Amino acid sequence: MGLPYSNELRGEVGRLIFAYLIISFSSGSFGFSLPYYIPHVLGLPGWIMGVIITVSGLTGVVLSWPFGYLSD
Repeated sequence: MGLPYSNELRGEVGRLIFAYLIISFSSGSFGFSLPYYIPHVLGLPGWIMGVIITVSGLTGVVLSWPFGYLSD
């Protein structure tokens, strides 16, 4: 028993999964390399790395409300 519009959805679901994988890869590489890059390459203290990660997380939380509202 096939679902209605299953052929059209199959292509869209594949594109959504691919887009999610790209976003996850870029976010993961950023989260993995930032703690090493800031103190070791730039020579900045570790607390600056913590501030950057905190601001990034808070920005995501604050912007999720208006962008969630706009997307609906």
